[in-house]
Amino acid sequence: MAIFLGDRPFDLTPRGQKLLFTVLSTNVVQDGFKFGVVVTDLTTSQQYNFFYVPNFEDGQLYFDLSPLVNLRNYEGINDLHSAATAPATVYTEPDGAGYRGYTVNFTEWWLVGGVLTQNLSVGFTETIYVFNGYYQPSDGYKPDVQAGPTRFVLKDAFSYVWSDRKIDTYVWPLASTYTPNLSGAVYIPAYSMDFGMLMVCAANNLLPTNNANIFEIEFYDGVNPAPIMAGGLLSGFEQIEGVRVYPGNLELNNEGLPIPSDYPEWTHYIVRFKGQDGTTITSRDYVFFNAEKFGLADCRFDIIRLAWVGSRMGWEYQNFTKKSEESYNIERRQYRQVLPNNYISSSRQLTDRQNIVDKIITINSDWLQEGEFEYLKGLLVSNQVHIVNDNGTQTPVSVLESNYVAKRERLGKKYNLTLKIGYAQDYWS
Repeated sequence: MAIFLGDRPFDLTPRGQKLLFTVLSTNVVQDGFKFGVVVTDLTTSQQYNFFYVPNFEDGQLYFDLSPLVNLRNYEGINDLHSAATAPATVYTEPDGAGYRGYTVNFTEWWLVGGVLTQNLSVGFTETIYVFNGYYQPSDGYKPDVQAGPTRFVLKDAFSYVWSDRKIDTYVWPLASTYTPNLSGAVYIPAYSMDFGMLMVCAANNLLPTNNANIFEIEFYDGVNPAPIMAGGLLSGFEQIEGVRVYPGNLELNNEGLPIPSDYPEWTHYIVRFKGQDGTTITSRDYVFFNAEKFGLADCRFDIIRLAWVGSRMGWEYQNFTKKSEESYNIERRQYRQVLPNNYISSSRQLTDRQNIVDKIITINSDWLQEGEFEYLKGLLVSNQVHIVNDNGTQTPVSVLESNYVAKRERLGKKYNLTLKIGYAQDYWS
């Protein structure tokens, strides 16, 4: 007689799918049989207790953990994307924010003398860790986190970091001139005061084929043909980390990385990840090119930089460089009071209560490529969005658009995108 596991999620897996455990027992014929399930949140030690009757068709237990999982990337510091007050290149996602662990204990129970009683001789416990990413149903049941197009491991030159940016998100027309020896690189237009991070998972027993330990920067100063090389270590084993390597972050760094303002003619730099040996490449090349130098800046308008959490848990970024306008939506609550007996001519009858004021900004992008429209779909569905300010702090906002049309024409035509963004803090009046 036994209870045993049929299937379970991967040791480290995104929260946005079924986190399904299947359990079988040879005792399902017992009177009043039930599966007992105890879930323990390893961050808070909070427990959840359940009893389930066996599935009618096959007598198994199908337990989905996902309804208990509610994760949000950490937002507890004012300069998350920049670390401007204490420059640090490597950021570590806190346990319990963007990821957390759970133990799931399975037991069997049935009626003994009319009392529901646990079979103490059997039972088992499974432990998994869940992070704030998600798949789509089209990816199928239980997509592989270590292989195929859904993988999250960094193990070779074809591995993506934890970002929705892909090789076809942005096509740099000058790539063949400035990076003729690269293939399969991810190109990112970057302005001098852009802050942001690339998120990865450090070498991890929960992802056995993951091998990222070191990041490397290959910086081209625009004058000398040889690149300026620099790099650093990820901060820890089995951690989800962000490497702050946008130009604004490099400008503040005191860790020996190139400082862009020291090289006014810089053209681009390449960020890649490597294994502990310092030579094994474990990621694609991420090429940050000087958007201002190559004519993508518009001096007529302020840049509005948005950050949001994408489908691979990483923070994503896009600059909106065209006209932006602020507006205010004012909700007035009023009541009418009776004039006092000794009223004066200026006494008020119709009286405003505290007004509720929402601040809204309408932003416009530059001309977008088709891949960027697909990339920005993640912004529209994200529940964590920031405006990244010039001083490195962030302002929480929400996207107010409820519809999104992606342009997929084979005409080579580009389009602007207009979005309404609501500030996530009231305007006090």
